[in-house]
Amino acid sequence: MMVFQNFEQLFPWYTVRRNITFALDIASKFSNSKTRSKTADYYLELVGLKGFEDLYPHQLSGGMQQRVAIARALSVRPEILLMDEPFGSLDAITRASLQKELIRIWEETNVTIIFVTHNIEEAIILGDKILVLQANPGKIKQIVHNPLKRPRLPDTKEFNAIWENIHSLLTPAGSGKTEEEPRVRGSFQQKPFPVGAYFFEVGAAKEGYHRENS
Repeated sequence: MMVFQNFEQLFPWYTVRRNITFALDIASKFSNSKTRSKTADYYLELVGLKGFEDLYPHQLSGGMQQRVAIARALSVRPEILLMDEPFGSLDAITRASLQKELIRIWEETNVTIIFVTHNIEEAIILGDKILVLQANPGKIKQIVHNPLKRPRLPDTKEFNAIWENIHSLLTPAGSGKTEEEPRVRGSFQQKPFPVGAYFFEVGAAKEGYHRENS
């Protein structure tokens, strides 16, 4: 299953609950509508949207719409959840909040998450294994293992060291400088993030996938 960056990934003519039960219908999960509705409500509560089941997407904020998309993806119980820059269009406060929510949901479901992002800090906060990509041709340049314990605080020396390492991998050799402003965190001022660089972040799964509400 996949969660996209675009807020318009939900069906606007369906309620929040129906957006999820529709996915369950297509995936042939559960034999009756009552069980599908109960499953939808379970995952909506998991993402913090209990009480919003009967609203329509246009009545929700961007962050809430992304939560619905995450709930819908999880409801079919995928072994791997692919998230393509799902927080890229959100404001900084909402983005930070959903990062924390995603970690909580991952800990509860144990699903493997492959997360695509342009943001180095986001990758370090969320990922246990970070795949740095290079362009033309697009391929994996290096795999960076993240040993930091959660919660991961950007203002620590250990966090800063990983940021610098990834940044150096993304900076073109011999370029001297890049186009972005320096990253400033507490007492750390870091090199800029090169325009157009891509990398994947992989949330490592725990053993097994807990089959909730089956």
